[in-house]
Amino acid sequence: MSKYVIKNPNDIASDAQVDALAKKFSFDAKGKKNFALERQVWATLNSFRDKKVGKTKLFTKEKAHLLFDKSIKKLPKVYDDARKAYLKANPK
Repeated sequence: MSKYVIKNPNDIASDAQVDALAKKFSFDAKGKKNFALERQVWATLNSFRDKKVGKTKLFTKEKAHLLFDKSIKKLPKVYDDARKAYLKANPK
């Protein structure tokens, strides 16, 4: 667990947190940067910051903080599934 204290853990995640997490989860299996994936992850996380998703799914500062743990290598399933569902519903 981190030594940092989150002042308002139930507030929505900040822009900086979403940007940093999008960068963290934008690398493919070979370690190469995928800029399209970065924008997709950013948009997905940003959509969960909207209060319309409900309190249980809201992407809070605390949830964002926990994703920065070095042991988490992949985007959590709930966000990855939302990203894939959007891509499936909106083909190019």
